[in-house]
Amino acid sequence: MNDINSEVKASTRSRSVWLFSVLCVGYVLTSLDMMIVNVAIPQLQEAFDGAGTAQISWTLNAYTIVFAACLVPAGRLADIFGQKKGFLAGLILFSIASLACALAPNLWTLVATRVLQAVGAAALVPTSMGLLMLAYPGELRGPALRTWTAVGAMAAAMAPIIGGLLTAIDWRFIFIVNVPIGVIAIIAGIRLIPADKQDFSADMPDIIGAASIAGAAAVLVFGLVEGNDYGWMSPLVLLSFIAAALLIVVAVVRSAHHKVPVVPPMLVKIRSFSSANAAAFFFSCGFSLMLISVMMWCQTVHHYSALETGLALAPGTLLMPLFARLTGRLSSIFGAPLTASIGCLILAAGMGWWYIFPYQEAGYLKGVFVGALLTPIGTIVANSALVTIATSEIPAPQLATASGVNLMLRQLGFAVGVASFSAAFIGGNTAESFHFPWVIGIVFASIGAAVSLFCPKVGGK
Repeated sequence: MNDINSEVKASTRSRSVWLFSVLCVGYVLTSLDMMIVNVAIPQLQEAFDGAGTAQISWTLNAYTIVFAACLVPAGRLADIFGQKKGFLAGLILFSIASLACALAPNLWTLVATRVLQAVGAAALVPTSMGLLMLAYPGELRGPALRTWTAVGAMAAAMAPIIGGLLTAIDWRFIFIVNVPIGVIAIIAGIRLIPADKQDFSADMPDIIGAASIAGAAAVLVFGLVEGNDYGWMSPLVLLSFIAAALLIVVAVVRSAHHKVPVVPPMLVKIRSFSSANAAAFFFSCGFSLMLISVMMWCQTVHHYSALETGLALAPGTLLMPLFARLTGRLSSIFGAPLTASIGCLILAAGMGWWYIFPYQEAGYLKGVFVGALLTPIGTIVANSALVTIATSEIPAPQLATASGVNLMLRQLGFAVGVASFSAAFIGGNTAESFHFPWVIGIVFASIGAAVSLFCPKVGGK
């Protein structure tokens, strides 16, 4: 009898490990594809007849904008139709779209398939979190969620290295690799994920509000990206900024009156949540600008390969788990708001170092290494502290929605940061081309640091 019980327990543990792995796959794929394309930008420019930075940036912006706008509605739809169905549907769409990305014959087909990828990704993140919370009740939930979050963060951090390895073969492999992983996860998910309840009585999410947010981000990014070509005072560019403002008003009005808004007003009224998200938005602008600029700078000015670029940026990435653990101690000593501010300033310092030593003659240790050490450390410290602040006063039933809103604003910040780089980058393969973008990145990170100081003090853990 004891042998039978032991076998049952071992089987249960094994099934639990496999289930956790499947749910992590969904988050890992989305995290990778938010970042992995950055390292392949020079290769994409070459593949698509020398397309400019502004055009190539849409492969990043289309993904982040649609992903951000669909996060909360996708999570709500999964609540209605079932988390398992939502997760599997997201995986299937993401895998098919990844294959379509790899087969894209031209740039705008790639952009369109990236949009489909983003819709699938938006379904994966909230459903994988929801299923994880169902699978790990009570005291097991906290450690499971922390591990899940850490795995996704490390995947994003390792994206430059993984992207460099795959791009060394062919840029299409950064998308092809998703297909076999996705297929295995789909098969395993069908077998391992338990069926969950459906709630057809629940109200539908605010699709118009989500579309308004996506539209506002898209036209704002268009204005920033195309400002140099069309002229900043041209009717088309000015109209895009006006349209963005009007669509934001629509989104705000919808959120105030819809039963299931994209951004619930009750969350906005929580000062810790609002202030931390504002800081996170500006931080994300600086982070994404930093990431795309350093990828291009390493390959065009220092003449590194995609793989060498990923390895050049690895030192700081490898220290991220250590500093993730240290952030809690720093928050206990200095408070989470000051810790977040310090993280933002460390990110700014990394870009400042590259601004001072941007030339190939500076060499790796002096020119690249210090910035590559500072920027990941600043990223993990700021992110960890801001998440702590943002979720500190959120009621438990609202945590999933609050996390979705937080991630949405971060993604919108990513899109604005990439667009700002396109607007500031003067072109060419000279070190001077990156001066102005880094100044803007420093400004974004510094604003994030300043806003962080206005966040209320919360517990340091």
